[in-house]
Amino acid sequence: MKKSKYLLMICGIAAVITAGVSFSKTVLPNAISETSTPSAVSESADNHSTEKITSTKVEHTKKKQSTTAVLNTETTTESQSTTHENTTHAAETTTKSFSDTITFPIQIPTLRIPEIFTPSRELPTTPSGEIDLSCFDNCAFVGNSRFISFKNYGLAKNVYSVVGLNVDTVFTKSCSGSNITVINELNGKNFDKIILMFGDNECGWPNQNIFIERYSKVIKAVKDRVPRAEIFLHGILPVSSAESEENNYGVNNSTIAALNQKIKQLAADEGIGYIAPPSSLLTENGALISEAASDGVHLNKSYSKKWLFAIAEDIY
Repeated sequence: MKKSKYLLMICGIAAVITAGVSFSKTVLPNAISETSTPSAVSESADNHSTEKITSTKVEHTKKKQSTTAVLNTETTTESQSTTHENTTHAAETTTKSFSDTITFPIQIPTLRIPEIFTPSRELPTTPSGEIDLSCFDNCAFVGNSRFISFKNYGLAKNVYSVVGLNVDTVFTKSCSGSNITVINELNGKNFDKIILMFGDNECGWPNQNIFIERYSKVIKAVKDRVPRAEIFLHGILPVSSAESEENNYGVNNSTIAALNQKIKQLAADEGIGYIAPPSSLLTENGALISEAASDGVHLNKSYSKKWLFAIAEDIY
């Protein structure tokens, strides 16, 4: 009985000890973990700091990578721009080199303007070497009696001249053997050139400006009748020194020189040609060579030819 009592006590102590060991292994560690000891808090704080530092490093790394990417992009863009410029320069160099080395024949067409009234300076000549006076076959001479020698000596075909003709009577007088007034002799004609010579018979007029006004009317009448013709005003031929001193009807070389200046200006105003008295007919003093005309006015055949030669060289 006594032994059984002691056995029960021992079993109870053992049960208590076993329960305590079990408690220390299961319940107590869980309780410590939930309440977190100071070292655990510190460790947690350290872990948080580490995570923050790591996050900062990651963010810094991302920024650095972004900056690097931007720099790389700019570098790439700059590189591409440089490459483009180099390519363009190379292309321009190649084009320039190509244009320098290869040429194309370019022909620029030239416009040929018809020379209707421009002297050709290529006058026909006779076997003897003189100017062939047939160059005047389509030319008309209209004026006073000093042109008559061309007709009388058979040197020109179309001569409309009357003794004493002036800028007024050209509208009323007729050539010998014709009932048509001198000015109307031009009607229906197709002359290339018309040479007018007036002034000898007007030297005695008291007003030289009246002579110029009437002369302009003659020019207009000629233009109306032969619109396509080139018109020339021939200056008054001087007379011989002896004839100039006679001063018949106011004809002298001083008056002739003054009138010729007005006639030259009239030609310029009308836009037509002017033919100066040929030097081959004149002396050093400007008078007509005495041997050229027996009367000191109307030329003989030899000097009439020289006169026509000079006119041809002037207008052709």
